[in-house]
Amino acid sequence: MKSKSKKILQVTPDNKNSENPIYKSGNGVEPPIVEKVELDLQTKRASVETTDIKKETAPDPVASSKENTSTSEAKAKEFKQDIVKKPSSEQPVSSLPFASELIKASQKREKRIASELSNALAIAAEERARLNSGEMSAEQMIKSIERLETAVVSLERVSTRLETIANTSGKLVNAGNSEEVLSPFVVAYDDIIKGPVATFIALSSKINGNVKIQAAMVQEAFNAQRSFLVQVSRSKKPANDQMNHLLNPTSSKLQAIQELREKNRRDPYFNHLSAISESIPALGWVTLNTPVSYIKEMSDSALFYTNRVLKEFKEKDATHVDWTKAWINALKELQSYVKEYHTTGLSWNPQGGEAKVVPSGPAGFVAPPPPPPPPPPPPAIDMSVSSKDGGSSETDRVALFNDINKGTDITKGLKKVTDDQKTHKNPALRKDGGCPVKSPTNANTKKTPSYGGNAPVTNVPLIELQDKKWIIEYQNNNQGIQLTDTSMKQTVYIYKCRNSVVKVTGKVNSIVVDNSTKCGIVFDDVISSIEFINCSSVQSQVTGKVPTVSIEKTDGCMVYLSPKSLDTEIITAKSSEVNVLVPTADGDYTEFFIPEQFKSTWNGTGMSTQFCES
Repeated sequence: MKSKSKKILQVTPDNKNSENPIYKSGNGVEPPIVEKVELDLQTKRASVETTDIKKETAPDPVASSKENTSTSEAKAKEFKQDIVKKPSSEQPVSSLPFASELIKASQKREKRIASELSNALAIAAEERARLNSGEMSAEQMIKSIERLETAVVSLERVSTRLETIANTSGKLVNAGNSEEVLSPFVVAYDDIIKGPVATFIALSSKINGNVKIQAAMVQEAFNAQRSFLVQVSRSKKPANDQMNHLLNPTSSKLQAIQELREKNRRDPYFNHLSAISESIPALGWVTLNTPVSYIKEMSDSALFYTNRVLKEFKEKDATHVDWTKAWINALKELQSYVKEYHTTGLSWNPQGGEAKVVPSGPAGFVAPPPPPPPPPPPPAIDMSVSSKDGGSSETDRVALFNDINKGTDITKGLKKVTDDQKTHKNPALRKDGGCPVKSPTNANTKKTPSYGGNAPVTNVPLIELQDKKWIIEYQNNNQGIQLTDTSMKQTVYIYKCRNSVVKVTGKVNSIVVDNSTKCGIVFDDVISSIEFINCSSVQSQVTGKVPTVSIEKTDGCMVYLSPKSLDTEIITAKSSEVNVLVPTADGDYTEFFIPEQFKSTWNGTGMSTQFCES
């Protein structure tokens, strides 16, 4: 039993982001080119469904495309002129904060839009020529139509981006009378929220249910990060403790998104919820010095569930397919944005002021209450009773043996249980839990108070090299743990971590992951082995070589092998949902499951054991 699966954990060099037009415009107004190309698509689809495919004359989208292109280019030039001209006040644009950066950013966007527009027109012209040639099979015609659909979506996106440039230009022209001007990277982040993220939110609303609720949380998370980026553009880099306070609003939203998925495991759209939950930590890029590759890793971690969504709804409902593509595109746009503005980390403002801590932080940062008072001293032991009858122990022993020697007569002093006190003869007693028995009361008996018995213990997160052992403990929602200064004599021990990712660079002796949940580890080379003990929902990927992978008492483990580690020995014990992914020649992975159930029989000389697939 094997199946195709995408990479979930992967550390690769930054790839160039090719524009992948996978969402539609949400403004409700179709440009002329879109209407003409869609008419062509409808005509060609009708011809494919007929038994005898006849050559039809499709409307020419190229002529109208060129006409619309000239209009779009004229608008772009007009927008550019609006940007560089002086505002209504006497203050020149060059004196405004970030004015030159905004103009450069706008020019870059115009170049990207022109490139997208030319590519879309080239695809439309090429596919139209192929369709009109009449020398295509039905399957080739369908693929050609799909390429035309891609060109349509590209044109829609160009139209949306032109409108965004127009809005940005207007803001800059009127900036002379405003108190503050947004940084270019904040404006670019607004483009992501109003573009790909807005498209994703709109498609989620069509699906409804928990998908819509989770999408609203995603929008809140992006808005919280946008507010944080505004602080970055106006402030100096703060200390680490203050940085945690600034990130609290975003991290709380991310945690709520993941909790929604855990609370709705029986939801019919669980794959949708999982796709977002697994990849939303991409917003944690703000904590890393090399964030571009990290966003790519988080995007890849969602592919396992997005592929499930595509497989389930590809023939049922195109909305789910568009939803999947919209989310992947939003992450790609985020990666492209970070690569352009924050390649080596956040772009803090050296001339800015002190970063302001968000006042509405979580309750976890409030000073703890004072400790409870100590328990009262134990009562003094009254020795008068025991000292009063110092010689009574021998008398009591004699009386005990006398009672034992009575035999059956010892029960004569017991009271008889009447029928009204028996539960099997009195149904009313069964309802009340039996005959009430009065417990003896003692004025000196007091309930011993307990102090702090149920108080939660907060463990301090730790990343430290102790002698030759790296200790990583109690990390929660930390996606950027990296160990770079390693050697072959060192070991790595990961204990009680949750929702965290650890990257180990170089060659180490061994790695142990103990009692951790929803964690991933990416490592280069291990001399002896990597072990998972008492874990759940963990993932590992080796980029070099590892001799042994040991999995014990673990539920849910994904092991990604590299071409150099195909001879790895995998040992499992008391574990379930263990899958091994082997690389293929085309860069994909083939998934194999590790057996969980076994059947043993006696063959006359010994026990014969075979695994069961179900």
